Amino acid sequence: MFLFVFLFTNFIHAQKVTVTVVVEDITFESGSVNIGIFDTDSTFQSKQEPYAEASASVSDTSNIKAIIELPPGIYAIAVYHDENEDNQLNKKKMGIPEEGVGFSGTIKSKIRPPKFKEASFHLKNDTTIYIALRYP
Repeated sequence: MFLFVFLFTNFIHAQKVTVTVVVEDITFESGSVNIGIFDTDSTFQSKQEPYAEASASVSDTSNIKAIIELPPGIYAIAVYHDENEDNQLNKKKMGIPEEGVGFSGTIKSKIRPPKFKEASFHLKNDTTIYIALRYP
């Protein structure tokens, strides 16, 4: 039985692949960059309960890189620059971000946040995703 559990555990671990998220175009040398990886439309739209997340302090305006292991699947990434480190994306009255934001995928509209389908990608192998932040 022990051998079966050991082999099964190794099989599960072998099924993970790596996504490297490179956040570019950071404008301000303060705060942190927060990355959320979502696996469903509802969690992506609400930006609540990401499947995986990462955060890194901003000490200069060079790129920030996060390496995350995930099982193969369909994901979408949302990133924001928490300039004032209050752990939330600050917004204006109409919901327009006051801090830098970025998303995976091909986004057609600059007026609204992307839908999961627009931001999603199929993670099959080790992959690098580049996300440029946009500031208001």
